[in-house]
Amino acid sequence: MSATLKFVTFLSFAIMVAPHSEADHRLPAPQNCTPHWADRFVVEVKWIWPKPKDLPESCKVEFEIRWTDKQEDVARVKHTNFTYYYLSKDFTANILELSISSKPLKDCNGWNESDPVKVNIKAPKSYAELVKDFRCFYLSNGSKCFWTPVDPSKDLKVYYRSRGKEKKDIQSLKVCEAFKMEGRNSCSLKLEKRRDIFVLVENETRMNTFEPKMEIYVPKMSINETEKYLHLTWRKPAVGPDGAWRFCVWYKECGNNKPPRCYEFSQNRTVSIPYNKCCRYEFQYNISTNKFNEDVSSDTSEVIHHGTTSFCISSANVVAIIIPIIVCFCVILSIYCFKKHEKIFGCTRLDPSVIKEILNLKQISQENQCAQDPREHTDTCTPLVPEKEKR
Repeated sequence: MSATLKFVTFLSFAIMVAPHSEADHRLPAPQNCTPHWADRFVVEVKWIWPKPKDLPESCKVEFEIRWTDKQEDVARVKHTNFTYYYLSKDFTANILELSISSKPLKDCNGWNESDPVKVNIKAPKSYAELVKDFRCFYLSNGSKCFWTPVDPSKDLKVYYRSRGKEKKDIQSLKVCEAFKMEGRNSCSLKLEKRRDIFVLVENETRMNTFEPKMEIYVPKMSINETEKYLHLTWRKPAVGPDGAWRFCVWYKECGNNKPPRCYEFSQNRTVSIPYNKCCRYEFQYNISTNKFNEDVSSDTSEVIHHGTTSFCISSANVVAIIIPIIVCFCVILSIYCFKKHEKIFGCTRLDPSVIKEILNLKQISQENQCAQDPREHTDTCTPLVPEKEKR
């Protein structure tokens, strides 16, 4: 009984100690996490990490940074600092919350991930929608952006720089020197290369940072007509090599939608489609980069009209309409000729009185047959005219 009691006591102690032993080998969490804005787009977070003395020398540790609200991994780093860019859309109530934890990689037997440490990053200014319909276009000699202020009475400053978090990207911030164009504000961008950009719009108390999608103006398309085809030809896009673009066109023929068609050209930017001269055509198209290039696209073009809808008789319709008419005419003509020249064909039409006389003679013949001697016939006939009584 004493041995059994000792075994039970030892087993209970082992079960109680096991969780504590695992907790004792949890990696320490990062300490003194300090966020710092390198500019209006990029934030840098630094921390220190006290390495345990009993941690094996071969144990490799990394730090996992996560978005607390979205529960998404932002990055994993092996050093004690983290640099990333955040835009206004990433903030909730002007606060961005990150969590940082230390995680064992390999050769860390018995060591587990640390508890996460939360880091609150406050936006430099409160967020506000200061502009609308902000669009940027690649041109043959540069780039240009257009926008409309939400409140024209407010004095706005617009800045831009190349997308990225490197020091050279941070130092590339430039003022967008705005001018009026077609009723909207506009500015020309001065970039060393055709790269995506970050934009900062701010006034004294509010700001908005975002990444506009770069676009291209839709190139013009010409239509040339031949006997059976329409030839569609596009101008070369303002930027990029020929092989970078994908042209998609959809059209109507006599008001009927045709399936969209997409083409990629190496040099010659011309395609041919079957042409019906009796139909009016309506074309629309756009272009976009293919999967091997940076994502750039154009708006959809305006509707381009070609030809008019008119009444036309095709060869098939001619066959379907004319041949039955000819056949009917031939049949009627044949009947007419046959009736007019029936004597030639050896057939004389009988007079109705002659037909009546033939029928009467046939009837008299039948009556005579019934009046013959009954011994000469086995059939019983009833005479049509009763015999006269003998006197």
